[in-house]
Amino acid sequence: MKIRYIIYLLLAIGLAWLIYHRITSNKKIEGEGKGGGPSGAKGGGGGAGLQVDGIVVATSNFTNDLEVTGTIEANESVSLRSEVPGLVTSINFKEGTTVNKGTLLVKINDRDIQAQLQEALTRQKLSGTNENRSKQLLEKGAISQ
Repeated sequence: MKIRYIIYLLLAIGLAWLIYHRITSNKKIEGEGKGGGPSGAKGGGGGAGLQVDGIVVATSNFTNDLEVTGTIEANESVSLRSEVPGLVTSINFKEGTTVNKGTLLVKINDRDIQAQLQEALTRQKLSGTNENRSKQLLEKGAISQ
């Protein structure tokens, strides 16, 4: 216990000495500038001046705007792909517009598909004609069953 009190006492004495030393050194610096120190003994007054930097403050208007450069990324996106390959001939929507289900968005060059459709329809018609002819010939007994 005695050691603790001794340590506290030494710390208090050291702190008091430090405060006293600071106060007395500040008074010496202030006294030198008024002719009391070595540089003031010749009657010129004042010691060496301290260099100080300063800024003149002026009022100005502040706007609450912020200009930045960046990239915007959408929080939702949709991937479009066609069921058949081909060249896109027209785009039927504008970027950013809302579209409904079933709306024609893109037209693809469909000449090949239309030609295949016509060929299939012609084959269907020919098959129907052949079927009718075969029925008529079967009724007449001109062909075997």
